[in-house]
Amino acid sequence: MIRRLQQVEQMVQSLTPGNTVENVAHLPSSRQLHVSPLAHLGFDTLCEESYVTSPDVLYRLIRRDALPMARIGPPDQPVAKFQYQSSCCIFDVLHIKCVDYMIGNQTFSKLCSRSLHPNFPSLNLSGGPMHPLPMLDTALQCLRIFLESVNSDFQFFRNEEIEGVFQNYVQGQSCPSQGVYAAISMVCACASWTLHGAQNAMTERLVENAMRVLPGIMMEAPDTLAVGTLLLMTAYLESTSRSSPAATVLGSVTQMMLLAGYHVATSSSGALSTDQLHKNRLFYRAYVMDQRLSLRLFKPPLLTERLVIGLPDEHPVDSHGVIKLSEGRSLNYLRQQVLLAKIQDRVYDNLRSPLPSAKGSQNHLKATSKLLSELQQWANDLPASARPPNVAEDLSIPHAMQITSLHRTYFQTIIAIHSSIFCHIPYFSDPAIREITIKVVNECASAARNILCLSVYTEKNNPFMLDMCHDLGWSIDGLLLSIVLYRQTPGAQQDMELLKGFLHSFETNKPQHDGRVIYEALTIIYKSALEALSLTDRDRDQPEHAWLRLPAPATDIQLNPQTFDDPSEILS
Repeated sequence: MIRRLQQVEQMVQSLTPGNTVENVAHLPSSRQLHVSPLAHLGFDTLCEESYVTSPDVLYRLIRRDALPMARIGPPDQPVAKFQYQSSCCIFDVLHIKCVDYMIGNQTFSKLCSRSLHPNFPSLNLSGGPMHPLPMLDTALQCLRIFLESVNSDFQFFRNEEIEGVFQNYVQGQSCPSQGVYAAISMVCACASWTLHGAQNAMTERLVENAMRVLPGIMMEAPDTLAVGTLLLMTAYLESTSRSSPAATVLGSVTQMMLLAGYHVATSSSGALSTDQLHKNRLFYRAYVMDQRLSLRLFKPPLLTERLVIGLPDEHPVDSHGVIKLSEGRSLNYLRQQVLLAKIQDRVYDNLRSPLPSAKGSQNHLKATSKLLSELQQWANDLPASARPPNVAEDLSIPHAMQITSLHRTYFQTIIAIHSSIFCHIPYFSDPAIREITIKVVNECASAARNILCLSVYTEKNNPFMLDMCHDLGWSIDGLLLSIVLYRQTPGAQQDMELLKGFLHSFETNKPQHDGRVIYEALTIIYKSALEALSLTDRDRDQPEHAWLRLPAPATDIQLNPQTFDDPSEILS
């Protein structure tokens, strides 16, 4: 810890007014403590190596890492930060240059310089008066929209519970608790979200209302209304490119549920009351969210299999979440989500956490094979019409979206398993690991293709449409590498058409995408891949591949055009 603090101090001292982020990245003191582990592998000498034929280079490109933290908001406002996780660190300054080399020009770095600016989603949680809640008639309309869209699929609240809250509000009664006020705000926010898209001014103001009373909610005795509100808030933050704040809110509501004993009833086998059944569902929902955020943020999950012992009933008394299929079988959506989440839990424990590094590369390969078998067994146990990537044509739109969501999680878990070797640098001293690098890229790209294909079954106006963007954004890096590596094959063009169709659909149905880092990242990747293909077309008759003629890297990359008020912010 002392050594680390000394390194941080050296880094801060090196950030003199004449040093940009790029210059500092090349200083001797910062080279040793660069956020990405690639700096410890001699990344600064990659320009002297082969960029395509060496598996080691692909490994360095695909190493799991985070998008750099970026300052957001105007200079006179308090500094807020937002972090977006992707499946590799290609948006890191040094690696941007490396992708330039692979493509054959500076397209990627120039797109990043223009697009990855500090115009990211932000919430104003400073002091000041609360925003007014909607008028009474409007509030009732918001409740109706919420119950018909969001709550019918996810059941954050029991209908009679949230209807009673709104009835009291319409009758002029004051909110008896902070949780009730936050629930009204979040329900109205989700209705606005459904009608007008995420991050419109009204939606954001209502979410701000709910988040401002978070301290008060934490001081109150936890109840299902407060728990459902915070889970709904987590879902909104996660779907609007704010995974880190979403994980923080989820951590708070998880502690509330554990203190209230929600986890105890999941292991009971007796009949459950309506209230206890709802508590179980909220707890399972939190477990599923936790595992998903764990993958996106590359962090250990809060809830583990030791706490989530049982499974949701396959045939609950109210039949909520049960999908009836044409062959006469049925499946429970939440139950299948929990089964997948348990596999994701084991993926982190056995493959992605720092602890397995001591077990060695061969044990890692064995664990990989075992988890892939478990995942395949999960898919085989599904009815034939619901096995990935099949989606029955006669399903209602909500049920088709639920099946699609399961399939996305399935393919996302495939990527998490295959790419886990990149979490452990020492493994690449083993030739067996280096030899499978290309195969890993291909498997990740294949899973990303399947996620893209699933978009045709997704209702574009659904408020959780952005979840698909997150899943795709986390895994699309492998597809970019695949397009660049196989750019002279028909498959590369087919991949481009898939990505183009998804982006067009997103632009058509979600026009308010300005500033969303997921949309911008996907657009950058699409345009960069398109440039790689265009270079291939122009150089088709030339004996040497375009990407083997290495251009000079771009030297003017700026992820954060504004200067930092506090130099230490670059380290956070």
